[in-house]
Amino acid sequence: MALSAAKRVWVIVALIISATVHLSAQSYTNSPGDSLIQYLSLEQPTVMNIIQQHPTSDTLIFKWRKIQADIPAAWTASLCDNGACFSTLRDSGMMIPIVPGDDGLMSLHCTPHTTSGTAIIRYALYTTQTPMHIDTLTWIIYASTTSIESTTIAAPKIYSYGGHIFLKSISGVYDNMKIYSIDGREIYGSPVVSDVFLSEKKLSEVIVVLTGNGTTFSKKVSVY
Repeated sequence: MALSAAKRVWVIVALIISATVHLSAQSYTNSPGDSLIQYLSLEQPTVMNIIQQHPTSDTLIFKWRKIQADIPAAWTASLCDNGACFSTLRDSGMMIPIVPGDDGLMSLHCTPHTTSGTAIIRYALYTTQTPMHIDTLTWIIYASTTSIESTTIAAPKIYSYGGHIFLKSISGVYDNMKIYSIDGREIYGSPVVSDVFLSEKKLSEVIVVLTGNGTTFSKKVSVY
């Protein structure tokens, strides 16, 4: 029986929706997640791996491109994927095909030299099969003359209430503060203050970074 004009339109719409869902579906997961955070002492190298776990039976082709690379001048950083290692943070590239049973890899190698500071590196990642689904991979590295965990300076008290970030017991060591979203976006920066209102309503966690006199302190804070 022939379909009416209205039914034909709905069939076409359903096919378009089905095709769109297929194009945007993701057949891999980033492990241990799409954001990694590391605390280091100066001259302490680190390797931070984000693995694209691939449980499906198809072959995936990953492409990647640099979004952000904010690194202190004296530090060194480079990138590897599952097929090659580069001497720098390359602007873009493509992995070798990921066959069934294999996994993808985005690996950051970083050594903080000479100066304390914070590095934030972000890359976009997607497969040629699902170009509409783009992941943002983020690496955040803090380094100072002594590791944050072992510093002898009294730790500030940082907490959240009512969408505000409160800082208490701030010693004279720290004179600047920055607040980052969990994916590495800077959402606030200024000299140290005791109360910061977060205008972004969807933030569930932030990272507060205090710096001054060659010392860095950071803390992940749940936003309430």
